[in-house]
Amino acid sequence: MKSLDNRYIGLELSTATMRSEDLIPSFMGFLKNVAEECEIQEESSRLKAEVEKLEFEDHPGYGTYYKDKEQASWILNEDIWNLLNDIAPDYTYFGANEGDGACYGFWTVDEALSDHIEAELHNAINGQDYILDFDQIRKTCEHVLEILNQHDR
Repeated sequence: MKSLDNRYIGLELSTATMRSEDLIPSFMGFLKNVAEECEIQEESSRLKAEVEKLEFEDHPGYGTYYKDKEQASWILNEDIWNLLNDIAPDYTYFGANEGDGACYGFWTVDEALSDHIEAELHNAINGQDYILDFDQIRKTCEHVLEILNQHDR
């Protein structure tokens, strides 16, 4: 299994809804699109089979809902959610946006990113031979800026 690359940082997969009936198809569509890239074809196919077993029932005036709400919730919150977190880009998590609980995507874990930056700079400055490798420091800084730019979009 591979992580998504940095271009997915800040990507919103769903907004303005918290209904399982809306979230499951949205998240499953995304997983289908990145299955090969992340080498999760098997996991994605297994989840698709689980989702296809879910039955709907009509509630006149309210729309269509899953018959077995508990099973749908389990599939969404345990299986799909965990897989999305497993493939989240480095230093991110999959979940609701801090400012909007109905906006789901890949968000930066600021503390993890900060720890990574600190460790990278420490390693670059205090290399094996204690020689400053300015080329490595430049590359590390460029990598950090790339991550920060992806986070800010």
